[in-house]
Amino acid sequence: MGERITTQQSVRMRDALSEKAMTYDDLVVLTGMRKPRVARWVKNNREFIRVASWGPDKNGRPFVQVFAWAEGDDAPRPGR
Repeated sequence: MGERITTQQSVRMRDALSEKAMTYDDLVVLTGMRKPRVARWVKNNREFIRVASWGPDKNGRPFVQVFAWAEGDDAPRPGR
């Protein structure tokens, strides 16, 4: 069976996103969970989580979603 996110981990991620915008990788480091599980948690909580900005990928392109626990619309994805 796959790993589960505990209530404590969920609260930790929520509180961290309330204080500072974070990427999937930041949340993985914070919780010690695997990236697919963190991505599922973000997807399940998208009602409360917004894309605050777009960070650079390994090639410097602004493709990495940076999430925040906030209301409102997602930041528009940058064009080419």
